[in-house]
Amino acid sequence: PPTFISGRQELPPWPLGPNARLIDAFRNAVLNANGLVPLMYTDTAVASEVLLACIIEDQPHTEFGQSPRIEEAYGLEHERDSCPTAFWKSPFFPYLTAQPEAALGALKQLLDFVVARWLSNAPQDAEMPALTVPISASDVRTFPGTWSHFGWSQHNSHHSGQLFSALDALERWLVLKIDAGEDISPWCERLLEMEGSTAIVGVLVNVGKHQPALFQGGLRPLIGLEDLYWWDHGRVKNVGFNFDAFSWYRNGDTIFNLARDWVLAPHRKVGLRTVIGDLAVQDAEFAADLRSHTTAWPFPDNAKERLEQRMLLSEFDPANRQQVVDEATGEMVSRVIYPDDLQADLFAYQVEANAKLQPLTLPSQCRKILAQAGALAEADCDYLAGLLPEQINDSVLAEEESRIMIAAAAATLVARGGAWLETHGLAKARALNLIKHIIETSNGEQQDRISGDEPLSFAAIGAFSAALAIDKPGDWDAALVQILSSRDRGAINTLMATASRHREELGPAWYRLNFVLLLVAALDRLTPRYDEDDRTAIWKRWLARLRLQPIFGTDATNAIVDLTDIARRAERLLERRRARLNPHRPARLSGKSRRFAGLSSHILEVGYAWLLDPEDDGSLALDPENHRLLDELWAFEAWRMEGERGGDADDDDEEYDLPSGLGYAILRIAPRFVMAQASADARPLWQAILAIGPNGYHATEQFAAGWFLLPFKPQDTDRFVATWKAMLDTAFAADWASGRRWYRGRQMIVKLLGLHSHAALSQANEIRARLPELIDYYRRWAESDMTRDEDDLATFCHFLTTEAGRHMRLEGVCWVRDAMNTSDRFYRTGTANTIAELVDCVLAQNGDDLLRQQSVRDAVIDIVARLVAAEVPTAMGLQARLTTLK
Repeated sequence: PPTFISGRQELPPWPLGPNARLIDAFRNAVLNANGLVPLMYTDTAVASEVLLACIIEDQPHTEFGQSPRIEEAYGLEHERDSCPTAFWKSPFFPYLTAQPEAALGALKQLLDFVVARWLSNAPQDAEMPALTVPISASDVRTFPGTWSHFGWSQHNSHHSGQLFSALDALERWLVLKIDAGEDISPWCERLLEMEGSTAIVGVLVNVGKHQPALFQGGLRPLIGLEDLYWWDHGRVKNVGFNFDAFSWYRNGDTIFNLARDWVLAPHRKVGLRTVIGDLAVQDAEFAADLRSHTTAWPFPDNAKERLEQRMLLSEFDPANRQQVVDEATGEMVSRVIYPDDLQADLFAYQVEANAKLQPLTLPSQCRKILAQAGALAEADCDYLAGLLPEQINDSVLAEEESRIMIAAAAATLVARGGAWLETHGLAKARALNLIKHIIETSNGEQQDRISGDEPLSFAAIGAFSAALAIDKPGDWDAALVQILSSRDRGAINTLMATASRHREELGPAWYRLNFVLLLVAALDRLTPRYDEDDRTAIWKRWLARLRLQPIFGTDATNAIVDLTDIARRAERLLERRRARLNPHRPARLSGKSRRFAGLSSHILEVGYAWLLDPEDDGSLALDPENHRLLDELWAFEAWRMEGERGGDADDDDEEYDLPSGLGYAILRIAPRFVMAQASADARPLWQAILAIGPNGYHATEQFAAGWFLLPFKPQDTDRFVATWKAMLDTAFAADWASGRRWYRGRQMIVKLLGLHSHAALSQANEIRARLPELIDYYRRWAESDMTRDEDDLATFCHFLTTEAGRHMRLEGVCWVRDAMNTSDRFYRTGTANTIAELVDCVLAQNGDDLLRQQSVRDAVIDIVARLVAAEVPTAMGLQARLTTLK
């Protein structure tokens, strides 16, 4: 923020957008009073009028309820630079410094105007809220407003930012006076005389918290107002939301730190109740006066509010302060210890509240328990068993919250009951019956419940745990298959994730679960359409047959998990449906039509979410079985993207479909699996991804984006570089840039070279040190593809300015010169500017190298000459800098 020093000084204009000239006039008038700058207006009254004219909007007032803005319209000029709120954004800050009385008068006018607009928005005959402050027995001040107005000095607003910044400036001005050792009690009394709005009280409360002694003096009338304690409590609780870090970050570190230190100043983070309570301990006369005010507070009707008021009053009583040892520091500190009767009432209220909250909180607690290993304590088992109804009651289970709670309790008891469960047969039978009932009553025949059914998800864990715990797990086959075929995504995800963690125990049953999941995905694609009522009965027969599939007791192997084979079977049935409904169309699906056939990628995505988890720590990629499964999933996705290629030449060269959600999930984790290739003999996954070629270029681009995220974490550098070289060899050998979609092929090469991933390759690690080994690939690309595309030229120039491109910067300048010689002009201004940035970088960081290497110096001279000829604005400056090289 600007500072004002005696003497004639030219200060930069205040950033107030369309009102800059008026604000300059206001500033000159204000500063003239102290002889700081030349005059424009010499009358401070005129200055106040100019200031208010700049802030107040010259538009007709909007009727109540018809405002088009989300924020309340107070008739103020919109000023985008006023958000977030800051005292230095308001002209009131220097105005208060130069002419405080005049500035306060102008601020009063502004508040009166805003409050009048606010009052006019209210319905007729409405009683407007206001805060009354008794100064003395005969003098009562009125401050219109609510808790929202109380916090205006700390609010952020695009439309009312100048108002909020003005109040923030008032608080900052008073705080600076306190820090300078001045007595601001007269100013506090002056502000109480102003009335105007509860916003003034909000400022005074913050100032009082900065200097608590003010509450023993000029701010003494405020200590008996109960509303202030609750309003301030809410403001302090949410103070962190007032700091818009993203907006301040764009203003640089200095302004960011200045704003953070002020918005989150210590006095804004301490509660008024704490400050007043500490004063009551220190001053017995103050405590007696406070007690005389609080005895007049009305007694709330609400039980919770009564307890909160009693807690507040207890904090004001010095008798409730005790010296205790601080757990963090080990020092003796003063703490509030509530009276025994209040503690008993609080405990009773908490018990009652917990009973009502139990259906909402218990499922979360059960999830945490199920995510851990080990058995429950006996007391916890007793507690969960007590939540289970003795008989299945449909009326209780019909309530969503109760159904979730009961399912969570039953599943947790079955999964983690351990030895307790075996000794409590009645509770075990009750839990198992409830799990079976929840599964049987789930209905997924005609709808895909995207939101998920939490009771069924818990039941899936319970059913799976029960199956593993008995000698004849086949008794739970029907329940497990019904969960998979329920088409409830949450339940499918939960069951498959749980089963994946017990694959060794499941043995062949693991492959049967995967096989049934594929059948469910196929049956989902065969769901009758809205105009096929006659097919509903057939589909239900298929569903019934599916639910007879066994899980346990078979000799299944991974050979039955063949996604493409099952997808082709479903596709044949879809082709028959299509031929029946559209006999005039071709009988075969072709081209991109396959994206509507085969297996449901939605079902597969949730069923294999455990494998496609982007937050995994890398342990999944160490299992060869997971590699095989991921290869199968990608083979299906590639088959789906390619579609059916047939006799039509146009169809054969048609661009492939976009990856599905399943495909994107595979591509997101594929780099991690590539780096942890389990078998040297297996075909690398990256080869299968690149094999799809330019027709499915989205897959390569997505894979490359994930690949270049790897350098942000420690990697096996040798493997990373070797694999990267192998990918580039494959890409160049495929000659993607020569086919029909040559432009897609060029984009894929650029992505695989990492030209858009300079941030990752610039990381200070061993991978960056190995980048010179790949210079031949960049040279080959620069000599062939870069010369043909202006966008690629700009991308490469920017890459050379980064740490990733430093090792090839000088040689790269020669490549850029050769590429520029193939073009007569620059079609995009941005390209020329990026080339100029490269030259600037070379002159700044490689000046000595230019003197030693004649070829590079000649290339730079040629580039600058081309830029001058193209009339690039920065070219003349670069030419002048070249002449200084010696």
